Amino acid sequence: MNQKILDFITKTLISFLSKKEKGIEVQVEIPIAQPAEPAKVEAPAPAPVAVGARKFILTHNRFCADGIFGELKTEDGQFVCYTLEHSYDNKPKVVDGTYTCKRGPHRLHGMTQDFITFEVMGVPPFNGVPVSGILFHWGNYNKDSEGCILLGSSETPTMVGNSRAEWAAFMQSLEGLDTFELTVISQSSA
Repeated sequence: MNQKILDFITKTLISFLSKKEKGIEVQVEIPIAQPAEPAKVEAPAPAPVAVGARKFILTHNRFCADGIFGELKTEDGQFVCYTLEHSYDNKPKVVDGTYTCKRGPHRLHGMTQDFITFEVMGVPPFNGVPVSGILFHWGNYNKDSEGCILLGSSETPTMVGNSRAEWAAFMQSLEGLDTFELTVISQSSA
């Protein structure tokens, strides 16, 4: 029965039974049950961003004049995409280490408007020159990067493919995050 109806009936009974009838005062105590504590409602768990999306591992596995090729994986080893960075005498600007990547507005050479992407922060100097502006973005070839990390769903000996779509999917997977951790590891190119 509805709690409001029960309360109304209880109040009416108490009122009726406590009235004086024929000079006799009737007092009746009717125990009123305390309302039950409302059931606890658990807040729904936040929607998962992506498995291991807060920490990534970038493994450089091929060093050549056409670029520094690698694979980006989640910290639990799930493959995300292929990567390509500019080759400086078969060396990348982003050396082995752990970095914070920060979301923000950026503009590539030749663009007229900013776009939102992640920048690799705290990259040490390269060949004695300070390094900044290392971004995650789209591009297919060595020439499309000045040290930035290009993302692709496929790779050939000279390029990564389907880069715009792969970059967009990567950004979508990080929706709502302002930072993530990136660990860079280099494997020998045997």
